[in-house]
Order: sequence, then C-alpha cells, then structure tokens
Amino acid sequence: MTLKADSVPRIKILLSNILLTYPVNVCRKEIIEPIMAKLEASGNSLAAAALLQREIVDYSVIMLNSKIPAKPLKKLMLICAQRRPIWKLAISAIELTDANFSVTFINQPCNMMVWCGLVEKYLNTDCIVFLEDVWRERKPANTPSIR
Repeated sequence: MTLKADSVPRIKILLSNILLTYPVNVCRKEIIEPIMAKLEASGNSLAAAALLQREIVDYSVIMLNSKIPAKPLKKLMLICAQRRPIWKLAISAIELTDANFSVTFINQPCNMMVWCGLVEKYLNTDCIVFLEDVWRERKPANTPSIR
C-alpha cells in the first residue's frame, strides 16, 4: 500500500463501509486481520498499518459513544492483558457494543493485582481480560481471580 495525501480519508471511508455492511466478526476475520497481517509483514507498509489501526480505534470510539440504548446497557470493562495491537481490542469493543454492552476498553498490560484494583473501583462493572494466547489449564498459586 502506498501512502498518498488522500490515504487517511480513503481508509476511513473503506473501514466505515465494511463495518456498516458486514458483521464485525466477519470484517475482523475476512478483511481486517488479513490486511493488517500483510501490512505488518512488510516493513515498507508499517505506516499504512499504523494509519489503519488508528482509523479502527477512532471508529470504535465513535461507535462506543454514539449508541443510544432503549434501556440502560450493562457496563463492561475490557482490558488488554498483554502487549497486542490496540486495533484488536477496539474491534472486540465494537462487537461487545453490538451485543448491548457499554464498553470501556483499556490497552495497558498490567499485573493481576492492578486489574483487581480497577475492578474494585468499578463495582457495578464486569471485567473481561482480553487474551489471544492459549489459556493455562491451571492457575498459578496465589493468583486472585477476577469476577
């Protein structure tokens, strides 16, 4: 992908069109993930990948803040558990918003005690820890659980 002066508006329009036309999970799997993988694999396309990532995050923030619910939405905190691209977290937040949750997402990997402290501050908010890797079969000793 070659970056030109009109690249940002074109990326924004393309992203909006696909996310409004197809379900978010289909967009993620069939369109966004393959494009991001190709851009990230090419050292010459890292700037294009960064622009696309920024537009995904911008779009998700607009979607999170523009949904007008008929009834109060259940609050949910989505926390990235590891260093992963923020676009993946943003797409997950859109999916959760489509499932009628009011989502706050945080892309700051931190230890379990910090997560527990965040959950305690938001007593009426459920918490999802975003992980992509394989879950461990058993918890390490002395690890608090998140509700």
